[in-house]
Formats: sequence, C-alpha cells, structure tokens
Amino acid sequence: MKHTRSSLLALVLVVTLLAGSVVLAVQDGDADQAFDMPQRAYQIEIDGKLYDLAVDKPIEVRMGDQAHQVTLRVKPYIEFQHKGLSFEYPQQFSCTLDDSDPALLMWDMSGGDATLMLQAYGEDLSVAMMRAMLIPGVKSQFAGLRVTEEDCEFEFGEDGKLSGTRLTINMPDAVVLQEIYVFSSKGKTMSLWLQDARDRGGDASSEYKQMVKRLAKTLTIEK
Repeated sequence: MKHTRSSLLALVLVVTLLAGSVVLAVQDGDADQAFDMPQRAYQIEIDGKLYDLAVDKPIEVRMGDQAHQVTLRVKPYIEFQHKGLSFEYPQQFSCTLDDSDPALLMWDMSGGDATLMLQAYGEDLSVAMMRAMLIPGVKSQFAGLRVTEEDCEFEFGEDGKLSGTRLTINMPDAVVLQEIYVFSSKGKTMSLWLQDARDRGGDASSEYKQMVKRLAKTLTIEK
C-alpha cells in the first residue's frame, strides 16, 4: 500500500493520541470498578513430576534424599530489540505492536501513568523529514489547549545523546509531557516518545522516573 507523507503522519498521530488517552483514562477511572486480572499459572517439571509454582512463593522439591527450595522470580525489566536498537523497560508495563501498515511499525509500552512509544518508518521517510513533520502535526491536534515547546536531550550509556523536543500539554485536569526523539538505527528512521501524565503542579510519576532511568542505562543504537 502506497502512502503520502501526510496520510502516514496522520496515522502516526492518531495512534499517538490514542496512547495518550489511554493513560488519562486509567488515571481518571473509577477505583470502584477495579478488579484483579486473571493471573498466569506456572508449573515446573522435574523427572516427570509436575509442581505448581506461584511468583515469589517458595516450594519444596525433593530430589532423592534431599529437599530443595525452589522459588519463581520475575525479572524486573523486559528487553526490547529491533533493527540495531535495544533497551529495557519495566516488566509491569503492557506492550502492544501495531503492524497493520507495512510502512509503519508502532510499539506502545504503557504503565498506569508513563508510556514509552517507538515508531519505525518506511525507507522513503528520512530523519530530517520526520523531524520537520512530527512536532507541528502533534501540536495541531491540541488546538485550544496551551502547549509549550522546548528543546530537550536524552543522555544514555557512556556517551550517547539524542536531541529532541519536549511538549507540555495543559489539559483541564492534568498535564501531559511528551519528549519526542527522531533518529536512525541501522539506516532505519525511528522515533522514541517518552510520555508522562501528571497532576497539575505535580512531579514526574514514579513509573516515569523508573522507565527513564532504566532506558538511560540500557539503550543502545547501532548507526
């Protein structure tokens, strides 16, 4: 399917705004409607015998005359890899991929307040082109709201640095911060979006701080 630059940008913005609305919906939801999601069940098989396991709850497994304590642990972070790009994000975040358009791949890794989004574009879209298109397009979607724009940087690893744009979107009951970085990895144009939903006058959410700290430590980009 062939896309014009404007139609592709429109799709990018729609998905981006949907991700933002999900964050706010979770934040504003009725706590009385919360319920426990069904949990995965785990088993370990030793010499043909199955043992039920629950996270962080040790069980005793006998092997011969000896008893051993076995505990299932969940690693705190999940590793993401694509086209020379890799990083880790908090394991409690959900991760979805929209690959319905072959010219645009979009990953959304979301917690309750913070969201990390990654978008990979078709070969006909350069870094300079996407930088020129994205920010004006995003700002146009928030007509009527006060949106401030400033330059920002994201430092990672020993000497890595990305230059981008920080948008602060003032909504009636909350403030949404978005940092958008456009770069190339193995010749593929990508954008990284760091988003946080905050109360007015509030500090960054604990999820956002955790996400950004781990990203700075683990992000690698192959040129």
